[in-house]
Amino acid sequence: MTVKERHREEEGRGFQVFGEPIHRIIAKYFAGIDPGEGKDNLASPNAETKRHRSEHCGVILLYPVREKAEGAVSVGFELFFPENDLPFDVNFTVRRKNERTKIVIENS
Repeated sequence: MTVKERHREEEGRGFQVFGEPIHRIIAKYFAGIDPGEGKDNLASPNAETKRHRSEHCGVILLYPVREKAEGAVSVGFELFFPENDLPFDVNFTVRRKNERTKIVIENS
């Protein structure tokens, strides 16, 4: 497993980025997400790749990352959901270690 080094937005905050653009292109393809006009798409997926595509399953990408070569490893993630007709948004949040008891409420 490869652990990527990433930089934080600022001390004590989250990482700037976890993922890689090519990973997103493939994840969107597998989740049946149309990349949109003029956007990157898989050039010529083979039969095996096409077999795994589903408009009914999401995709999660996990990224083991750390700030320094000898630093602790964190796991970042990206979620890709297929287009749907849900009448509400799905939101996620993460609690910070120093705010474990803080209640997180977000309205969308």
